[in-house]
Amino acid sequence: MISCNSVTTTHLGRESADLEWYLEQEVPEVVNLHPRTHLKAFTYAPKIAAVLQGECCQTIREINPNAGPRRRIHAGDTIIFHGWRGRPYHSSWSKWRLTVEVASVEELRIDSKDGFTIIRPGAIFTGKWSGMLADHLARQDHIDPPTGHGLRAVLQGLNGTISGKTFQIIRWRPEDAYLDLDQGGDAQ
Repeated sequence: MISCNSVTTTHLGRESADLEWYLEQEVPEVVNLHPRTHLKAFTYAPKIAAVLQGECCQTIREINPNAGPRRRIHAGDTIIFHGWRGRPYHSSWSKWRLTVEVASVEELRIDSKDGFTIIRPGAIFTGKWSGMLADHLARQDHIDPPTGHGLRAVLQGLNGTISGKTFQIIRWRPEDAYLDLDQGGDAQ
């Protein structure tokens, strides 16, 4: 394996170490014969406005290790996102709902304090929190500050210890999203 810029990549037996290559490789389209609908909340305040405006089309969610594969999110599934009026899980839902169709899903495995692995069909990408790939994920996820270390801090703040955990990087297209404001409500 070749390592460069804190990103090491293997793709079908070929070696590459380039963030641009990661960006060029599309996640293969998968036909979802049994799409499901999931309800998810946004609790990271700096991201909510960007999501509602269609600027942020990615979320990173921990996979429950006790849940079966049917509970995971797959490309083609629908997610209904909502916010909270006050303290998460102790207040009512916000007046907005954002319905999206999932375009792609990648698996993010936290290998250690310093690194992670992204798995998609046919490719494995490894990186360090101080590297370009982690910074890219942070920018896509509208993390403040938009760095790999900032992303790691947010994931730890929302999920506790992350070393050894597996997450899903879930993406959707803004043109496939539908924002509903209940009874003329605001997006709070």
